[in-house]
Amino acid sequence: MNDILNQNNQIISVGELNRSAKYLLEKSYSNIKVEGEISNLSIPSSGHMYFTLKDSDAAIRCAMFKNANMRLNFSPKNGDKCIVTGNVSLYAPRGDFQLIASSMEPSGTGNLMLKFEQLKNKLAEEGLFDETKKLEIPSIPKHVAIITSGSTAAWQDVLTSIKRRAPSMKISLSEAIVQGDAASTTIIDALDRIHKYNDVSKKSLVDLILIVRGGGSIEDLWCFNDEFLAREISKTQIPIISGVGHEIDFTICDFVSDMRAPTPTASAEIVTEFSFKLTDKFKEFNDDLIKTMRLLIRNQNQKVVSLKSNLRSPILILREQNQKIDNFEFKLKQNMKFNFSKNMQK
Repeated sequence: MNDILNQNNQIISVGELNRSAKYLLEKSYSNIKVEGEISNLSIPSSGHMYFTLKDSDAAIRCAMFKNANMRLNFSPKNGDKCIVTGNVSLYAPRGDFQLIASSMEPSGTGNLMLKFEQLKNKLAEEGLFDETKKLEIPSIPKHVAIITSGSTAAWQDVLTSIKRRAPSMKISLSEAIVQGDAASTTIIDALDRIHKYNDVSKKSLVDLILIVRGGGSIEDLWCFNDEFLAREISKTQIPIISGVGHEIDFTICDFVSDMRAPTPTASAEIVTEFSFKLTDKFKEFNDDLIKTMRLLIRNQNQKVVSLKSNLRSPILILREQNQKIDNFEFKLKQNMKFNFSKNMQK
């Protein structure tokens, strides 16, 4: 082929030119990745796939043969933004510059969502999300371990909520990175530290775990969709509440944990709900007791007032008694005088 190109004065056929260009393209551009939007998709009865991959600047014809597209784990359609891996070639009979695709995957968020759904379905089929296998969340946890980064707002929000609502509850931080490629490994390590603590601790065992992180994009939260992390959570014999992201965010961690909370703060409210209600109940009892005692005191005061109004003065009683004595004395003297006069007449 190089000989043909070097012989500038030699006249070559169209077929030879196309074959030479095909050779150079395939040699120079093999196994490359190209990102673009699918258009003009056609799938004839042969099972091969033909489409155009385009962006704002250009377009290229693509062919994906049946043996390659049978390995696809999604169904491409017009408008999909994809990453196509393949070899640049030239279809010599028509002189068409084209990309022969060996594989294809959705690009960006679409690809992550596809991976999320695939892992979710896989783990669901294995029973990792089975509600009957989930552990019961203690109503009054004594020692809560929180897995997150100590520098995050989520940690401060959870800490503040628990201390306000259940100040007697013990809280421990098991530090982990909650974003990036290494994050899932650090979360697994944080779980392992909690297990080791319970193995050697004779008292104040961790009886509940919170895994928390604030909201973010699907890329930000991707570490919570790790398969190895999901399997570690499913094996943990300490109840786990997942409080990752905002209310609209869902991760594999949410499905495999024993309970999902819509936000980190909501997870803190769940673990303190009984204590918070108990405090309210004590306040209610206290208020009722105060009301009862006030009513009792008021009734007793009314009785005292009533008795006091009926109570006669001791001086008056003594005066009455003195009068009675004087009357007795007067009558006695009269009787004595009468009896003396009577005896004198005899």
